[in-house]
Amino acid sequence: MYSSVQALLEASPSLPSDSSLLDTLYSNAALASSQQKDLISTLLTQREEHLRRLAVEKACLDEALDLIRGERERMEAQCNALRKATASPIRTLPVDALRDIFSLSIEPTPHSDPPFEYSVPPHMQSLLRLTHICRWWRQILHDTPTLWQQLILTLRGIANPQAQSCIEQWPVHASNLPLSYTIWADPSYSQRHAWEALNEDARETLCLRAVSGMMRSGLQFPSRRVKDLRLALHARHVVPALSSLGPLAFSSLESLQLHFLPERTDDGEVRPTVSNIYTFEDAINLSSLHLTAVVDNTFGQHLRLRWSALTDLTLRLGGPSDAFIAILKLCPGLRTLHIDEGGLKAPLNMFLYQLWDALATPLLMDHLRVLRFERRSTCLTSLNTPNLSTAEFQGLYWQSARPLFSAFLQRAPNITFLTFAACDFCVSDAEGASMRPLLRLLPQVELLVFDDCSLNVLRLFDDLTVRSRDTLVLPCLQRLHLIKLSPAGARKYDAIVDTFVAMIDSRAHLPSVSPIQRIELWPRTNRVFPPDFVSRVRGLLVGDVELILP
Repeated sequence: MYSSVQALLEASPSLPSDSSLLDTLYSNAALASSQQKDLISTLLTQREEHLRRLAVEKACLDEALDLIRGERERMEAQCNALRKATASPIRTLPVDALRDIFSLSIEPTPHSDPPFEYSVPPHMQSLLRLTHICRWWRQILHDTPTLWQQLILTLRGIANPQAQSCIEQWPVHASNLPLSYTIWADPSYSQRHAWEALNEDARETLCLRAVSGMMRSGLQFPSRRVKDLRLALHARHVVPALSSLGPLAFSSLESLQLHFLPERTDDGEVRPTVSNIYTFEDAINLSSLHLTAVVDNTFGQHLRLRWSALTDLTLRLGGPSDAFIAILKLCPGLRTLHIDEGGLKAPLNMFLYQLWDALATPLLMDHLRVLRFERRSTCLTSLNTPNLSTAEFQGLYWQSARPLFSAFLQRAPNITFLTFAACDFCVSDAEGASMRPLLRLLPQVELLVFDDCSLNVLRLFDDLTVRSRDTLVLPCLQRLHLIKLSPAGARKYDAIVDTFVAMIDSRAHLPSVSPIQRIELWPRTNRVFPPDFVSRVRGLLVGDVELILP
């Protein structure tokens, strides 16, 4: 015990043993005399003085205790740091492993109409959060330039003054690596009060100023380092900014995605994009173009670039039906082509077969290897693709598209991988109509996929069964995938099993036919095949066929 505390305890005053005084203090007895009153006053003064000395001593002890507690917390923190330095698993990982962990923990941002709720997209938010963990992690992140190659910006993000320094530092952390820039119009900005408070003219001015200001800044938009550029804006917002850039501004550009939002007239009609864009004329490395816009037949004259050097082209166009052909004629070297004709407009009073005749001049694309069509397929009448190897067709209605599609397949005899998605092969007056006419046009197909298609599975297996040389179809078929199959009744499942096994067996032993090596069967979502169907199929199959069932 401290000596000062011991002295205070020993000096503690005690009350006299006078019974009359004790009765007055504790039994509410009346004062016996004036002398007793004076005695009580003296005793009170002594004790108040002793309390003051105790308070002073306690304050000193409290201060000492606070110092001890602070020192203890510091020592505990140091002990924890020392223990973690030797015992924490994350600290034992090499820097390269941490870099891999960081790259996997960054939340991706979708490239197609991302539903941004804030001005900073998810992948940038998650990367910035990692830099706030500790200085060591921040240093590792800053020394990993591959994490900083992608910028995805919204109009609100560009217009936000607080975001300017972040946009400038992003390419710095990427060192000298090529960059990927994405600039999207906010899908939900019209619902935001800050934007709703602005009238249309003020909003227009803000958008133009924000995009032009960023693109003119060599720190925020080092265009010569941009390898991948995606723009989803109104043309009137981005064309002035692009026009302000000098020659060779995109000397490293390899992939360009232009999504021009629809422009409408006062009558509500969508008008084609006719703004002249010359910025990409000197993009000598540009090989991939994704274009979404409403165009006319002269669009290729407005968008100046090296069309003949393109090898990968995606077109989602609205406008006249021959707008696709006008662009495809500029791209003889394409190897990959993806076309969505959902926005096409046929000329007035023109029937479909007349439209086919109008577009029937063959367009030779002998370099094309991969083709994907969505929804309507009128452009197929104008394509001659003798070396096409991979094709995917979506939304075909076989009854009406059969003449057009058959003619196309006759000009594409080397397809080896073929996918039909959301196609209808059922004929209204004869659901069981044979698919042999279609299958005979596919002599080189090795992989055939039907994904969410309306078709008679029993008849398909029957058509694939080899009974003689005259009935031989798909001689090179090795893999068959049937995805999102519609449910069938018990009797129909029995017939499917028998026909399915017979088809596999018929193709297993003929030298002129490739045996089936892999089959995938998947029912529609939340449905399963009956257990007896699965067990019967597995029990009857022989040979080396790989069967994939859920």
